[in-house]
Amino acid sequence: MSEPSPSMRLSDCLTKLGRAVAYYPNLCPLLGGVQPTLFFCQLFWCHAHEADAEGWIEKTMEAMTKETGLTISEQKTARRALRARGLVEEHYARLEHRMFYRLNINQLNMLWDEQDTESEIPLSGELKPRFEKAKSAFRLKKILQ
Repeated sequence: MSEPSPSMRLSDCLTKLGRAVAYYPNLCPLLGGVQPTLFFCQLFWCHAHEADAEGWIEKTMEAMTKETGLTISEQKTARRALRARGLVEEHYARLEHRMFYRLNINQLNMLWDEQDTESEIPLSGELKPRFEKAKSAFRLKKILQ
């Protein structure tokens, strides 16, 4: 069998597919699964690059599908999970037919801090000792206050 032509190589096609979307799989237990974590991570990226002065991000479902691959149904499920945890606020401007999201970063940090060092969130070998040390320092600081 002959070698595929260069125009048919997967590696070439991947560069033309657009940017990859990164998410943190270890956040899945905290955020409620893969879909809420993927949705949150995309909004987190947008928070740093597209949010207005009050932290609101305008994002259509179609844009989110294009950016993450999540269907509209999957997005609704993800949004429900994130709202239930207090991580995302939503505002739908009906007259303009525009959807806005705002992340609650303080809530994210609080949920993270509430995690036990023996939690189900597995950290890489390099980060775990630093995480446990930081958690111990945080707890000690709380006790001393």
